[in-house]
This record gives sequence, C-alpha cells and structure tokens, in this order.
Amino acid sequence: MIDEEKPTDEMVTLRTWEELSNEVQNRADLQRYPLTGMRPDDVREALKKTGSLNRDSWANSWSNIGDRYRTLAEKQLEYDKKKASVNYLNAWRFYGFAAWPTQNTSLKKKAFETSLDNFRCYADLVSPSIERVQLPFQEQKVTFYLQVPENTKEPVPLLLSFGGLDSYKEYVVERYGPDYLKNGFGYAALDIPGTGESPIKASVDAVSMYSVIIDYLEGRNDIDSSRLAVMGVSQGGYWSARLAIAEVDRLTAAVFWAGPTHTTFQRQWLEKSTSTNEYLFDYLPARLSIYGVKTWQEYLEVVPNMSIEKLGLLDAPTPEMLLVSGEKDTQTSIEDLHLLQRSGQPKYSWINPSGGHLGRSKAWPDERILKEVIIPFLRARLIN
Repeated sequence: MIDEEKPTDEMVTLRTWEELSNEVQNRADLQRYPLTGMRPDDVREALKKTGSLNRDSWANSWSNIGDRYRTLAEKQLEYDKKKASVNYLNAWRFYGFAAWPTQNTSLKKKAFETSLDNFRCYADLVSPSIERVQLPFQEQKVTFYLQVPENTKEPVPLLLSFGGLDSYKEYVVERYGPDYLKNGFGYAALDIPGTGESPIKASVDAVSMYSVIIDYLEGRNDIDSSRLAVMGVSQGGYWSARLAIAEVDRLTAAVFWAGPTHTTFQRQWLEKSTSTNEYLFDYLPARLSIYGVKTWQEYLEVVPNMSIEKLGLLDAPTPEMLLVSGEKDTQTSIEDLHLLQRSGQPKYSWINPSGGHLGRSKAWPDERILKEVIIPFLRARLIN
C-alpha cells in the first residue's frame, strides 16, 4: 500500500530510458497511439536527441522535429496549400508529443501552445473546414472544433466526441474525424475537463460545460439536433456516460469506450493501475493534473467522489448505449463496464476477452474497433 502524501518516483516513472525509448519506437513502427502519423525515422532521431527521462530534454527534442515541419509548411503555403496542411499537421504531432502526456514543465507548456498554433493553421487549410468555436461559460470560454460533411442538402447528424486523459480534441479530429465524415456524421471534438483548452478542472458538476455546447448546436441550420449522439474514449468515456445521463432527452445514442464509472475511482484500483506499463510514462502526473491537485493524498480525497455509483446515477435513464472495453484493461477496470451493464435500462456491449485498454489487441487495434463496432452502432441509430 502507498501511504506517502506525495507519489513516489516508482509511481511516476516505471520504465528506464532504454525501456521507454524502445517502447516509443516500437509504437511508432507499428503506428500505434500516441505515435500514429509520425515517421519512424523522425521518432528515432527525437529519441536519440532526448537521451534521458528529463522532461525538458523530451520537450526540446520533439519540438525540434516540429520546428522542421512548421518551417516546411510555411514555405509551402506560397505554392501548395495542400502540402502545407499536411506539414502543419505533422508539426502539431511532434509539438503535441513534446508536451505529452501533461504539461508539467514550462517547456512542455510552450510546446503545447505551439502545437495548438500549428493545428489551427492546419484546420484553416483543409476541406471540409474545421471550425474553431468558442462559447461563454462561467466567465470563461469553452473551446471545441466543429466539422461537418461537405455538399449535404439536409442537416446532418452529429457526434459530440470526447478525447481522453492525453488525447485532446485535436486528436479526436485526427483519429476519428475522417471516419465520422465518411459515414455522414458531423462532429464536435471536445476536451475533457482538466485537459487541453478546457476552462475548468474535472469535478462532479463539470458536465454542465457540455450542455452549453448542445444549446449552441441546436441553433445550427447545418446540424439535425434531433440526431445527436455522444462518444467518449477512456477518461472521455466517463464524460460520455455523464452527458448521456444529463442530456437523455436531447441525445439519441451514446458510446462508452473503456471509461471509468466506480471501481477505477477507488484507492485499490488507483494504486494498481498507476503501476501499469500499458501507459508510456507520467501516468500519475497526468491524472493529478486533470483535477488540479498536487499530491497523491489530495488525489485520493477527490477522485472517489466522481463515482457514478456514489452520485446515485447508475439507474438514471440514458439513450441507447454501447459499452466497449477489453477484459485485460490495466488502466480502466472492466468491472466498470459490467457495473453499467447491470444497472438501469438494457445496454449493448462489446468486450474483447484478450483486449487491453480500449479493448485493443493485435487482432483488434483501435481503428478496427471504431470502424467495425462503434460506427455501425451509431449509423444504425442516426442514419439508417
């Protein structure tokens, strides 16, 4: 058991530098998150320049690759905007990974801000256009991206799509947006509380931020507000479930993709999952950051309050809901899916018996789960 007020080094860094660099390169070679889209040779170069677990060295080496792509994109703007858009996206990938998984040094914060600048340049150049929307919320602004299919004669169905602990709204655009558009959906790409550009930290009432977005979507002529759904990944799965409950009358369907509900918020699981090697590094600092807490003890005090069971919401009405996960998930307890499945109204579920986080395995990578499990469920309820 861990009784220290502050997390130990072993909880923060589970891999040696050699182990981490090997795992990062392996994921790049296989094009697995969070290295999707990155050239393996660029990754090899960044790792060689980093050379240690030092966070600022990490931020610098990945940002240097980002600098190269940004410079190239700026030159290409003069004669080939399509190529420029590709390289602004490449620049975002490397700046974003320089800041990954949480911005816990000044250089990582700088890399994050630069990543946003490059992503906005990319968004301005692509078609269909990616609109950056900002809405007033609690004397601040909630920011999200909105993209709808081109050349549609009628208003389109729309997905509110959450990223996770470290996969912010920009990742939603990159990883899921093309499949959403291809299948006739518009989508709003959202940060979960405490990440990205979210104006607030995670708390039991943070879900109210997303009701403001639904209010806005109902006023759009290009969106069919009678066909709205929500999809959340990992920590975003929790907010998908919370929004499905809060907005049951305005949502048609919901996808809960490997999110927490209760067990994952309890101390026994928190201690166990923080020592998982399924996550690359800095898992605990990333978790602490979304709640705005500094110590392990503070974290243990606030996180159990997020439990959907403790909030008395397990039996609350929801729209039709699909639950997706892997039996061997080390980051989110499979018991949380079973708890939702056993509660309230009937729900659909897809569980990979050999799957890790998100249900992913060699035979079932994230992309296949999205295309063959999640998209068909959503199409059946919003389009067919």
